[in-house]
Amino acid sequence: MKDFGKRLHAAMVARDMNQSDLCRKVWGETIDNRGITVARNRDRMSQYIAGRGYPTVENLTKIADALGMKPEELAPEVLQASAERSDDPAVQLLAVNGSLDRVFLKVNVLVTLKTATTVIGLLQEDQMVAGGLARAVPSVVRKSKSEPQPENGSP
Repeated sequence: MKDFGKRLHAAMVARDMNQSDLCRKVWGETIDNRGITVARNRDRMSQYIAGRGYPTVENLTKIADALGMKPEELAPEVLQASAERSDDPAVQLLAVNGSLDRVFLKVNVLVTLKTATTVIGLLQEDQMVAGGLARAVPSVVRKSKSEPQPENGSP
């Protein structure tokens, strides 16, 4: 996270922008309780710059756009080296023992950030409907290929 904060700060300095300037371009303005017009989310941006927080993919895209950059230039860690591997099949479905309607999905395709965000959103939605069996989307790859059982023993 600290590397992202350093890159973000360097990009702002290179464009002669301060935190408020960037926040205005990304999120706009609001009127505070004193009646003063201020940039939205300055505290959030401060956390990013200090390396104490990381933006969502949606906010990363907005910040990069406001800086005239691509998201992967600002945060290269969003692209994983494994996505460029060609020895894995592009898409793989693995059946789950004892389940007729659940499969493990493995995707190894280089896609746009927008497509990746959409897929992750769909996976998160599916996990909420399924009772949250996979806690950390997109980390849905598991070593075991059997369906995890609920701790209380009920199906």
